[in-house]
Amino acid sequence: MIHRMFKIIFPCLLLVLFACSPTSQKKSSKTTTKQEASALTKKDHALFVAFILNLEKILWADKDFVKTDYKDNGGWQLIDKKGKYIIQSETNLTHYPNDSICSYELKVITIDNPLKNRENVDKTISIPFFMRGNRKSNIDLEFPYHPTKTMCYGETRHYFEFTESIIVNYRSAYNDEVFFTWDKKGIHRRDLDPKEDGFYRNETIWKRN
Repeated sequence: MIHRMFKIIFPCLLLVLFACSPTSQKKSSKTTTKQEASALTKKDHALFVAFILNLEKILWADKDFVKTDYKDNGGWQLIDKKGKYIIQSETNLTHYPNDSICSYELKVITIDNPLKNRENVDKTISIPFFMRGNRKSNIDLEFPYHPTKTMCYGETRHYFEFTESIIVNYRSAYNDEVFFTWDKKGIHRRDLDPKEDGFYRNETIWKRN
């Protein structure tokens, strides 16, 4: 009888000892840490998605821009009422939800025109967002206006990316530079030369008769 009880109790004791051993506790601790990290990453990513949705909402509601029927790849487009800026995105998160989105890009086309851009009041659109711990921050998108004597075209790319521990990793870069000018001889185009890094090329695109 005692022998049979020993056979039953001994394996149970081993299981208890193993569960209480430092090695077992370390494994359990690592599993808990990974689960906590995963939960935080999901929470941070949800905050990033909320930021993108808020960005679209604020830009679309701005009274200085008009939303058009631009549907390239399901994206959207805004036209500046003053004729200087065009904002485009190939992603429309509001109408096409995507929980796995980790990057978002805006293309801002700038068109300087001496006939229209006579204002000298800059515009800033502030996009607020929440970080971990309910802390609030914001990203400012700047749209400067200034009088100009020549016509100028340029593109700026604005990148909003999600990375661990950073809710919104924001950066912008000039995608290319294109300038149009005119004089008595015609209209001329000046842009970066793709064959010569850092150099410009000039081209007359229309000549006066």
